[in-house]
Amino acid sequence: MIGNLFAGLKEEAIAVTPADEPLLRREARRFAGNHLYFGAAPQAQVRLGRVMARGLSGQRLTLFGPGAERGRRVELQLLGAHNARNALAAAAAALAAGADWDQIQAGLETVGGCPGRLSAFQVPGGLWVVDDSYNANPASVGAGLEFLAGLRTRAGRGAILGDMLELGPRGPSLHRRVGRLAAALKLDFLALVGPLSGRTAAAARRAGLSREAVREFAAPEEAAAWVARSRPRWKVVLVKGSRGVHLERAVEYLRAGGASRAGAGAAAR
Repeated sequence: MIGNLFAGLKEEAIAVTPADEPLLRREARRFAGNHLYFGAAPQAQVRLGRVMARGLSGQRLTLFGPGAERGRRVELQLLGAHNARNALAAAAAALAAGADWDQIQAGLETVGGCPGRLSAFQVPGGLWVVDDSYNANPASVGAGLEFLAGLRTRAGRGAILGDMLELGPRGPSLHRRVGRLAAALKLDFLALVGPLSGRTAAAARRAGLSREAVREFAAPEEAAAWVARSRPRWKVVLVKGSRGVHLERAVEYLRAGGASRAGAGAAAR
């Protein structure tokens, strides 16, 4: 049980707990020592203030907490709203461990993106690749697509998506949900890899994306080649799928300058 983690803390410990999770707040009562709450709830001692996205360069955060009552600005290199929340949790843990705000700011500002984990790079010709290829589930794919749609540029945004594996009998319906979301967010294109992603394609088309904008491919490299050939129209591509689909191969293709290799065409169906 989660409560066993709190019950096992030593008396001199500090329990660092998300204030926005009622279950964890309730279980945290099993620890009689000091608590440090972070989040948006009223009882949070460490809070996230204004978040200003800086496109594919990261985001600017304002954090509040003991010793930073007027706010501490942090230039975070990591992308996505979830990483802003992660930075808040890290700041709370560092405070509990005795770090000061200068150390916390310096630490957060030196953290760079990891390959496969929502890290961005630009290839010759201007295409930006957002590499989130390490793994995928319905929640993380949804978050990735919303991040993509939230970029200020309206020029050519889309995704190479692979199957989300190990979802059981709900797999087909969850893939259809991704297709509907992509259409609702008005993405410009989808390049899909894997048999389950056929449901994503069908749902996206039914929800309004054109047949031209939604393509299915047998291999990651074929999807990357199609995107690379269309580079003048498209500026940003998110790459995301489960490990078993090996979409890191699409990322490697694009990083290696796939546009120059894409002349032979990709086997779209």
